[in-house]
Amino acid sequence: MATKKRTKKISIIGLGYVGLANYVLPAPLFTEVVGYDTDEEKVRALNQGTYPVDELKLKRVLSKPIKNHKITSNPEDLKGSFAYFISVGTPEKEDGSCDLSYFEAAVDLIKSSATLPDTYIVIRSTVEIGTADRLKESLKDEPIHYHVISVPEFLREGSSYDDELNPDRIVIGSDKEEEAKAILNLRKDVASKGIPVYWMSNVSAETTKYASNFFLALKIAYANEMARVSGAYGADIKDVLNSVGADHRIGRSMLGAGIGFGGSCLPKDLKALSHSAKNKDVDVPLLDGALDSNTRQRKYLLDKMHQYLGDLKGKTIAVAGLSFKEGVADVRSSLALPFMEELHREGAIVNGFDLSEEALKQLEGSPYHLYHELKDAVKDADALVFLTGEKRFKTINEANLLKVMPGRFIFDGRNIFSLQYFKYFHYISIGRPDQIK
Repeated sequence: MATKKRTKKISIIGLGYVGLANYVLPAPLFTEVVGYDTDEEKVRALNQGTYPVDELKLKRVLSKPIKNHKITSNPEDLKGSFAYFISVGTPEKEDGSCDLSYFEAAVDLIKSSATLPDTYIVIRSTVEIGTADRLKESLKDEPIHYHVISVPEFLREGSSYDDELNPDRIVIGSDKEEEAKAILNLRKDVASKGIPVYWMSNVSAETTKYASNFFLALKIAYANEMARVSGAYGADIKDVLNSVGADHRIGRSMLGAGIGFGGSCLPKDLKALSHSAKNKDVDVPLLDGALDSNTRQRKYLLDKMHQYLGDLKGKTIAVAGLSFKEGVADVRSSLALPFMEELHREGAIVNGFDLSEEALKQLEGSPYHLYHELKDAVKDADALVFLTGEKRFKTINEANLLKVMPGRFIFDGRNIFSLQYFKYFHYISIGRPDQIK
């Protein structure tokens, strides 16, 4: 008579977009998945299928019950897990370092919940370099044998489900081959596709995460600095970068000019890497330069506005796109916020517009007028500024805009439109010839 396999439990601590992307993955046979978060309102919404996720595929999966999966805010539900995935936030401190308080709280929770003699702790959060080694040292005298494995995430907010299901690579930080095999056993869906796996030390895996984001930020900073040169000479940065990206050694990904990089990852991770380097007395001028270049790029469009509008005091400026990038509702480290703050400081009346009601909700209580309809935001506007590259912005009808907007200036911080798109508006973009009618 065949013996029934014992059910294993995986617990995922922290249900942001990284945790949720892990939670909804197809679980191996005989595996129970528990998603845990301390935010009871979020847990309640997820269990009702109503949590506002601005990612269509992830939203579809979350809207229906998943077999052998459970979302909870009760720590008791975590007991007896053979693997705990930590995917909590590690926000930026004032000095640029990672705030590990949520991570440390997750470790304490695991210690109070673990019952199996061999228990796996899988770090998916972006932590300071050396965190896993310090954790291993702190756990070595515990009665339970903890396997600490670093599996950094490389997910893009807005496409986290696809990125987790079809990653470019899997990076596993561990000293023992058996630990790496345990992770691959959990990700048989990926291993069967022939996706490359890189097994290395914990500290190398932690560094890989930062190195990846550093390189992506450099590509953006490079594109923006070339945009400033292109704009000064009347070249078109889109033509320039399109031909540059055709070189297979460079590639076109992340090679677009705009107002700079924002979001919950790139600025935070670059500052954390810079802080870690300085702790070891390592000079990183290229890294610090990327951060400085990004700050300078924010002024580029403001300077253009001053050039054409003069003093902004008393002028009404409509800002379209408040999240840090298209397709998400996340306004954390959005470049729209410091841009709007500067407009407000200069005495402008600022009308904010976004397609997402969730993004608008995050800015309630701000000194700006917030609108969910573009026609309302531009009703009294002297100028319209685009700060995210939403696809739906690309189909804006100029005739309809002319009817409701008194001003005739459009400033494009994401180079959404072709130089010929607007026939009656003055169109100013990034690193391209200004179209003044």
